[in-house]
Amino acid sequence: KFEGFLHFPDTAIRRRIIQLLAKIDHPDAKQLLLRFLDDPDEAAQIEAVRAVGEAKAKEAVFKLIEILKSGSTLRLEEACLALGKIADGSAVPALAEMLEAKGGLFKRKTAIEETVRIRAAWALAQTKTSEARGVLSRCVKDPNLQIQSIARQAIESQLM
Repeated sequence: KFEGFLHFPDTAIRRRIIQLLAKIDHPDAKQLLLRFLDDPDEAAQIEAVRAVGEAKAKEAVFKLIEILKSGSTLRLEEACLALGKIADGSAVPALAEMLEAKGGLFKRKTAIEETVRIRAAWALAQTKTSEARGVLSRCVKDPNLQIQSIARQAIESQLM
């Protein structure tokens, strides 16, 4: 019964429980992992995001999309990576929004924010849908060379 550890005060123990749950191939373990996505500690939450991505838990897509709406750069990056591993088409609009976010005249993108865009491009490339391909086709001339490369490779691999 790992459920008692959901609110355990020691973050390191909660993170270890998440790692253990990720190794258990059982619906109850996945449900507990989903609950850890709401952990108040960012490190534990990120561990849970990684775990649901590795487990390809489609049940986590909605919650991962919610995480994309706010949070630290690391949380956003990890949520993009998890969505790419799950590769569910329902995440395409949220990933497209992350990728196509542009800085305006008074807002410059920082290198950290660019890493989120790169992770979103990678996630879209894994989600082999026509909608994802459409988003990526608009990125072949993106100012970021890594995004251009991901977009071109994804489009070429889907044409073959």
